[in-house]
Order: sequence, then structure tokens, then C-alpha cells
Amino acid sequence: PEREIASEEWAPSTSGGGGAGGSPATAGQGGVLEEDAAPVYYGYDTAPRALRTFEPAYPMAAKYLGFEGTVVININLDESGNILRAWVASASAPELLIATALDAAYQFQFSPGLARGVPVRSTVAVPFRFFLKRIS
Repeated sequence: PEREIASEEWAPSTSGGGGAGGSPATAGQGGVLEEDAAPVYYGYDTAPRALRTFEPAYPMAAKYLGFEGTVVININLDESGNILRAWVASASAPELLIATALDAAYQFQFSPGLARGVPVRSTVAVPFRFFLKRIS
């Protein structure tokens, strides 16, 4: 039977919880190695806001193979809200979906985080959920 992606709502999370500020994924999960880990910046009192999001297309190969899972991408932003670096914070998905999520994360645009009204570097976590809807 044919499968299609379930339409799920998701939005960037700016909290340090939920695995967003945890240790990076292992290299085998498509993440960064410990020595390559990027710094995280949670020293803001006003969280960055997503000005533009990007919902990736579910890769056809992933659909065909029945791949599903969640990928959380951490994104470091500069004082202007520009993306400095993105990396896998956690993943319960195959490499194909991890790569799709990472590519999509770089399509986002953000306003900067603020500390006492001054723009500062900040880190946001963006979850991407890939789940197939089975058609009976």
C-alpha cells in the first residue's frame, strides 16, 4: 500500500531542555564528535524567534523504506540572527532523514536573542518529526 507523510506541526524550541542543550550525537548518528562540539548560547532573556521556517519534503527513498523518526537540530545564531552553525543534538532517525533535517535547518531565518534588550549570540533547537501515515 502507498504511504504518505503525516502533516505535523512543529516550531523551533528555544529552551535548553528536551535534549536541545545536551551532548552531541555520536558520529555514527550523523552528529559531531565530542571534540568538534559547538558551544551553546542560552544567555538571553528574550528568545530568538523564527522569522521563516522550512518544512522539508519527505525523501521518496525514506518513504519507500518506511523510515521514520525525530531529529533535533541545534542552531547557533549570531547577534543579527544569522545562522553560524547547525548540528545534530539528538536523532532517532536513519541517516537519510538526519541529512534532510540538517539541510532544512539552514533554510530557517531568525531574529536574534536579546539579553537586557541587546542582541546576543544564541542557540535554538529545532525538532523535525518524520512519520508516515499508513493508508488502509
